[in-house]
Amino acid sequence: MKLSISHQEHYSRSELLLRSIFGLIYIVLPHTLILFFLGIWGSILSAIAFWVILFTGRYPKSMFEYQVQLLRWQLRLNARIYNLSDDYPPFLLTDLFHTTVSTAFDRSYEKEADQFALNLLEEAKISPTAMASFF
Repeated sequence: MKLSISHQEHYSRSELLLRSIFGLIYIVLPHTLILFFLGIWGSILSAIAFWVILFTGRYPKSMFEYQVQLLRWQLRLNARIYNLSDDYPPFLLTDLFHTTVSTAFDRSYEKEADQFALNLLEEAKISPTAMASFF
C-alpha cells in the first residue's frame, strides 16, 4: 500500500479563508452525504467478502476495487478538509490516481492479501467450516 499527499508550492489564501468559513456547507455536507451511503454499501460488501474469502480463499476483485476506490475518495476529501490540497474533490469513484496531483492511494491486488484471513484461521487452529458454523 502506498499513500502520498504531495506538497503544493502555492496555496490560495482567499480560498483558504472561504474554505474555513463555508467549507462545511459546500465541501463536507455533499461529500459526507454521498460517502455515508457508499460506506454502508462498502460495509455490506465487506461482510459478503468475509464469507467469500472464508469459503473460496480469494478476495473478489470487484469488491476489492470498490473498497480501494472508496478509500481514494475519502483521502481526497480529507486532504481538502485539512487544507492539504486546493483542488475540489470530485464526486467520482473512478480511478483518478493519474489525474489528481495532490493525493495518491495505491493498493495493488495481491495474492498475499487473499491468504490473510485463512492464515489467521490456520494459526488459531480453526477450520473455515467451523468458523462458518459458528455464525
